[in-house]
Order: sequence, then C-alpha cells, then structure tokens
Amino acid sequence: MQSKFEPKCTWFKESEAVKEDSRHTVKVTQVKDGEYAVQLEIEKCSKEDKGTYKLVAKNDKGEATSQTIELKDIPEEEEKSKGEKPKISKGLKSQVSFQI
Repeated sequence: MQSKFEPKCTWFKESEAVKEDSRHTVKVTQVKDGEYAVQLEIEKCSKEDKGTYKLVAKNDKGEATSQTIELKDIPEEEEKSKGEKPKISKGLKSQVSFQI
C-alpha cells in the first residue's frame, strides 16, 4: 500500500477482528517512502490460534484487503518447544494497491 500516511491496519481471524493484547501484536514498518509492511505477531502460538487470517489496511487513498492465509495445526512437539514458529500454508499477497 502506498501513501504518505501510515495505514490503519486490522487483522481478522475468520470474521473476527484480532485485538492487540499480551499475545497479539500488530507491527507496521515503513520499508521505503510511501510503502509499509504489516505483521501480526502471535506470542506463544497454540492450537486455538489456527485458522484463516487476513489483513484490512486503510489509508488516505482507500482500503485494501489481503488474500487469506491459513495457520495450520501446530504439532504437539513444536507447541512445547520455545522459539518454534507455526507453519503457514499459504503466503500473504496484496490484492489491491494504492499509489500516490
């Protein structure tokens, strides 16, 4: 998404907005002038976190919705290990982009 202003970003799990809390953090990073990268970080990921996720980003030019990504089941041995990350079955790609 390109804009001189940082986008307002909301991640959704299924149809519910993901609320930022001690486990869920949304990070928006400016990668170059007018372009931002958006991440959802889930601390201590568990089986309750599996499902489909999508990002809705809004800025002065409009709104963009990402394709959905699926967070797969987390194998039990990974769930117990610290530092192991869950596997994402489908990459996240922008469906719409805006330019200044």
